[in-house]
Amino acid sequence: MSQRVQVAVVADPGLAADVVTGIADGLVDRLRAEVDDEVDWQVEVVSDRFAADARGTVRDAEAVVRGRLGDEDAGDLWVCLTDLPRRDRGAAVVGETDQDSRIGVASLPALGAHDLAARVSAALTTLVAELRGAEAPPLPSTRRVEDPARAGVKYLSRGPRGRLRLVAGMVRANRPWRLALDLTGVLVAAVGTGSYCLLIATVWQLGSRLSPLRLAVATALSVVGLVGWLILSHRLWERPSERVHPQQARLYNAVTVLTLAFGVLTLYSALFLLVFSAELLVLNPSVFQAQVGHPPSTGDRVGVAWFASSVATVAGALGSKLESDESVRAAAYGNRQRGHPEPGTESG
Repeated sequence: MSQRVQVAVVADPGLAADVVTGIADGLVDRLRAEVDDEVDWQVEVVSDRFAADARGTVRDAEAVVRGRLGDEDAGDLWVCLTDLPRRDRGAAVVGETDQDSRIGVASLPALGAHDLAARVSAALTTLVAELRGAEAPPLPSTRRVEDPARAGVKYLSRGPRGRLRLVAGMVRANRPWRLALDLTGVLVAAVGTGSYCLLIATVWQLGSRLSPLRLAVATALSVVGLVGWLILSHRLWERPSERVHPQQARLYNAVTVLTLAFGVLTLYSALFLLVFSAELLVLNPSVFQAQVGHPPSTGDRVGVAWFASSVATVAGALGSKLESDESVRAAAYGNRQRGHPEPGTESG
């Protein structure tokens, strides 16, 4: 009769839990194929926050597993997936195990921004193999470091690509496209301003005569202005503290800026399409010719909509005050960390 091994997978709510839920069935097959085919693998998925940030240890996840599943049902092995970055020796920690506590922790951001299902499945499989004392499948772009102090191992990312993968993974975990959907106040204010701009002859003249380079600069300035205003008005800039190391604060701020920029650019694209569509309906060619001196070409129409969208984006900053702090602060990674329990405490 085959041995039965229950693996409790604890994942942070949000993207981490979504990914783990999607791979749970496939993870059983992968454990059988790559770790031990004579084991009856059972996978239990639990969504809860746990203290496994840069200051915590893998043992800090134990309280959550015991508290949610109980000692008898907690599983023979515990592997956790956190949405917080973890660093050691200047590199991102992709995964870590503690043999004494039978716990492994993988960091979702360190796995990058794409093909997450396959990468999470590979990371969890490797951690389970380490905990079982089996030959662990290698993790690409990582180096394996033994940690005798905790009777375990760490998988650390390699070089600059590892750091870029960490930043991209953090932006991905922030789900910036959701920010664009949440900024309805900004969009309403911007659409109203953009529609009004289509009635102003000066906008027609500037939009039709500015070069693509100047229009691109106007776009960049409007996006930077709105991103800066969102950071200031919603207090998103992270400052070093007892819980946040200066290096960690810089990382969080970089991710916040990138997340906001992605969201605002998505919003800008939607705004341009709306303004351009409105322009096709309301811009009278004869009136345009009387003001500018020639009939509007396709390039003129694009330029006018482009310039009006940039002006409207700046005006959209007024609408950002209508957004709740909760929806905008989701872009700040420090806010995500404050939602986790302190290392050494149980989850609520």
